[in-house]
Amino acid sequence: MAYSSMTIGNTSSIKRWSHNSRFTKALGVMPPAQNDRILDFGTGDGHLVGLIKERCASATICGFDPHLDAMANEVKQRFPDVRFVRERDSIVGGPFDKVYCLETLEHFVGPPLMDIVTFLTQQTAPNGRILVSVPIEIGLSSLMKNLFRMAAGQRHRGTTWKIVWDSFVGNTAAIARPPSETGWISSHLGFDFRIIPVLFAKCGFEVESMGYSPIPLPTHVINSQVFFRFARKA
Repeated sequence: MAYSSMTIGNTSSIKRWSHNSRFTKALGVMPPAQNDRILDFGTGDGHLVGLIKERCASATICGFDPHLDAMANEVKQRFPDVRFVRERDSIVGGPFDKVYCLETLEHFVGPPLMDIVTFLTQQTAPNGRILVSVPIEIGLSSLMKNLFRMAAGQRHRGTTWKIVWDSFVGNTAAIARPPSETGWISSHLGFDFRIIPVLFAKCGFEVESMGYSPIPLPTHVINSQVFFRFARKA
């Protein structure tokens, strides 16, 4: 299944709205500029890369994803100077002025997650910024998401009423998150967005700005995604 069919092309109008809103929010929280060197880590179908190039034609962009979607080829045809790679060692053009990492870190846990966070900070220029967005899978938001997923026939594999409850009360430690051989976890169940600033702090980065989507209110209670813009600690 194409990545876009699960996000901006989802059969659910609510999910399409939510996913399209996060791109608008991302570019608002960390706007690209002309001549920026940009890394899109976890680019998926390259949609964000295309949006950035539409705004900033002179930006130099590398999009990385080991599971690169075929839709990225269309972005490449529109903007031949962008570079899409499947291997981390193939990422070139850094250090980067801006690093985008949207809806990616929630698929990892433990050392593999810390490894990615460390890599992102190492790829960032001294005065650069990192934007991370992850889903909100605790509290009222998680309850509404899981009930909607069940009703729409799109629930995550392994969903049980106990997991729904543990997510609602924030007891994510009780939810097993077994990774695949590559460290990838397909489900969002058990993810707690509050760990992200803690991990970046270990690498000398602090939250410079926060935001939420799709509702323009400063709370995670009724929103689907949270955004962190990181900068090096002074």
